[in-house]
This record gives sequence, structure tokens and C-alpha cells, in this order.
Amino acid sequence: MLGFNYFLFLFLLMKLQQKYLEAISTIGSLYSDFYDLLEKSKIKPSALHDLMFDKGFKKGLALKQSNKEKALQTASKSLLVLHDFYNIKSKLISLESNKALIEISSCSFSQNKNWQSKYCVSLDGYEEGLVKGINSHLVHYCPRRRSLGHPKCVVIIEWKNKVK
Repeated sequence: MLGFNYFLFLFLLMKLQQKYLEAISTIGSLYSDFYDLLEKSKIKPSALHDLMFDKGFKKGLALKQSNKEKALQTASKSLLVLHDFYNIKSKLISLESNKALIEISSCSFSQNKNWQSKYCVSLDGYEEGLVKGINSHLVHYCPRRRSLGHPKCVVIIEWKNKVK
């Protein structure tokens, strides 16, 4: 009997994971559709980036760090947790005293057929705000994006003006 219950548990867990992944993909579709709707209206899509920044900033304030070393660690770990939640496959490549490098190999959002880099840039507002909320001297940027044809996305968090 234990074998059957275990099999049933695994089956239900796989079905739950499948539904979760479908829901995450749907979020990406909704976001891109909403962005396109804003583009067609009189509202600038940058307003969506600003909204995402504000939401991320408020979350970042809850994790605020004034200690330089802890701030960079907190920011990079926060992004990794955020990526994991949204089924974005990322890993911390390096964490130095004034710079963290995160590499993203796959993203559930970019699996949508009409996904474009402009959506990534808009969504980055949340990450930028989160990092800025953790410490206002940190800067977040993405020099490479899969949606622009690069094999992997790269996220860099570093100290503004190389402040020590």
C-alpha cells in the first residue's frame, strides 16, 4: 500500500509542478500583452517599468543593508530567490568585494513566442528597485540578454561609481 501512496504522491506533485509552470508562463504572456496595450494607448510603457521599480524598491527596503559586504550578498541572493520563484534558471557566477555577476541560462517568460527584449527591460524594473532598496549605492544592469540573441542573460550588481 505504501508503494501506491508514494506513486500517487509523486504523480500529484508532478501535476502540481506542471500547473505551476503553466501559471508562470501565463504571467509572462499577461505582462507582454499588458505592455503592448500600454504601447498602443496614451500611457507610456515606461510607466510599467516605474511601477515595477517602485514595487521592488519597497521590498528591498525591508532587506535594507548599510554594511557594504552584506548589501551585495543580500542583493545577489534576493535575485536568485526571485529567479527561482519564477522558474528562471540562474546562478551566481562571482561575488567579489564590489561586484556580483549572475548568469541566467533559461527563463520561463522568454518561452512565450512573442517575447521581446523590451519586456525584459520593463520587468528589470523590479530587480533594479529591489537592489536599490537594499542599498542605494548599488546598481543593477544587464549587459547581455537571451531575448537579444545572447546565449545567456547576465545580471551585474555593483557599487555605483566603484564606491568603496
